[in-house]
Amino acid sequence: MSYFLTNKPLKLGEISNIEGEEAKHILLSRRMKDGERLNIQDLNGKRFLCEFITATRNALDVLTLEEITTPKEPVLKTYIFQALIKEQPLDNVLQKATELGATGIFLFNAERSLERFKEVAKKLERWNKITLESAKQSDRISPLKIVYLPSEELLLNKISEIERVFILEPGAKETFSTFKFNAQSNSIWILVGPEGGFSEKEVNTFSKLPNVTKINMGPRILRADTATIAAVSIIQSLFGDMK
Repeated sequence: MSYFLTNKPLKLGEISNIEGEEAKHILLSRRMKDGERLNIQDLNGKRFLCEFITATRNALDVLTLEEITTPKEPVLKTYIFQALIKEQPLDNVLQKATELGATGIFLFNAERSLERFKEVAKKLERWNKITLESAKQSDRISPLKIVYLPSEELLLNKISEIERVFILEPGAKETFSTFKFNAQSNSIWILVGPEGGFSEKEVNTFSKLPNVTKINMGPRILRADTATIAAVSIIQSLFGDMK
C-alpha cells in the first residue's frame, strides 16, 4: 500500500501534526473524513497506521494507531552508471529503476549525450522528487539515490573503486545468464551509454579498465532507457529478490 511521509518521529498513541508539502498532497489527493486511516512513514523509516483527526488548510493531525512492518529492501544492491539521455526517457529510468529495486544511480555526460543539463542542482531536486514518489508508490522504504558526476575523471575514478562493472555493449560474448555471479557479493554495477551508445573512444577507455566486463543484452538494439530497465529486471530476476 502507498504511504505518506513526515519529517518528524511518530509515537504510538500520540497525536502528531503533519504539515508542509506532504500535508498538502494528502489533503488534495484524498478528501479526508474523521476516522479515515492512512499509512505514514516517519523520519526514522518507521511506518504507522494512523487515523485522521482534523485539518487546517496546510496541515493535519493524525493519531498513531499501530506500527506497520515495512517491506525489506533488496539484499542485492544494484547500482547504475547512466549516461545522460533525454529528459523524458531519463525520468522513466529513475522511476522504473526505483520500482525494480535499484539502490543508486550515477549520472554523467557521455560524448553522445544529447542533454547536457546546465542547472544540475535544480534537476537533481526534480529527479529526487521522481524517485521519492516512485518509492512511495512501489512501497519501498527509501528512494533510488542519485549522484551526478560532472567530469570523466570523476566517473573513471568511481568505476576504478569497484570490484566489477558490467558495461552494456552490443556484440559482447558474455551475458548476465552466462556470467558466474559470486553468490556472496551484495552488489552489482552496470554502465549504460546514451542514445546511440558509447563512442569507440569511450568503449576503448572503459575496456582498458581491468574491472570492466562487457555484457550483451541480446540480438536487438535497445533504447538507452529500455536497456537500463531491462538490465535491472534481469539482474533482480537472476540474482536478486525477484527469482
